Amino acid sequence: MKRMLPVTELARDERFNHMSVEEVIFDPRNASPSARINTLAPTYENASENARSLMHSIFVGEIQALEGAGRTCWDFETGDGREDAPFALKLDMARQCWDEARHVEISCKLSEHMGSTIGEFAEQTLLYEAACNPDPVLRLTGVNRALEGLAIDVFKTMRDFGQTLSDPILFVREHIVSLRAAGPAPSPRPDLLDLRLGATIGTVALTLDEPAELFRTGRTRRSTVTTRGTEIWIAPLRRRALLAEASQRRIPVIAEAAGHRLPAASA
Repeated sequence: MKRMLPVTELARDERFNHMSVEEVIFDPRNASPSARINTLAPTYENASENARSLMHSIFVGEIQALEGAGRTCWDFETGDGREDAPFALKLDMARQCWDEARHVEISCKLSEHMGSTIGEFAEQTLLYEAACNPDPVLRLTGVNRALEGLAIDVFKTMRDFGQTLSDPILFVREHIVSLRAAGPAPSPRPDLLDLRLGATIGTVALTLDEPAELFRTGRTRRSTVTTRGTEIWIAPLRRRALLAEASQRRIPVIAEAAGHRLPAASA
């Protein structure tokens, strides 16, 4: 397999249309007055189309994030040299591949929900180009620190759009019954989705008020299945901080120490 795969050789079928970063930046429409307003405001006449375009951008971004993490696993020799990638880094990138593949499937479902089709909007490959840096340190900081940080703002924008429209799929906080500190080993249940990737310390259980469509991905190729569940288990790095923040966001939280419920902040 080739190392340092150029962006021109990404595997895409006939549904995808590529647009360069230069074409996006120098698009003359960006100089129009309409480009300076909130194009996702519900009162804006093209808000629906702009929201679908943003969701499609998130979708192709998840594909490129998957490709970039996979390339980092392959492009460098394993070692502690300046141009090598430590084994721990490759392991983290392999785990990120698992996550990004799940994000791609979620984005497909959301795009379908919003009435879009794959390839309806052009794809620009800035994220993957950042993931092609020959220096593993710059690749990691460029993608996982810079672009993923910007992606959080994009996700917040889409969440705010869903909240404005009271959309039950784009904005699901209203379906959260509670967050609680949990033990290391849940009892196997068909309605539980475990997303801890082998981690057990600091487990948090998220309980929903009704069964939701969830994605369960196995270790083998094409082993992802759609399930319906009411509980999701994760292992965040700072469980106490997450539970404290959730209680400030009007999410019912069951405290870690004594198992009592923290009061949710008022609106």
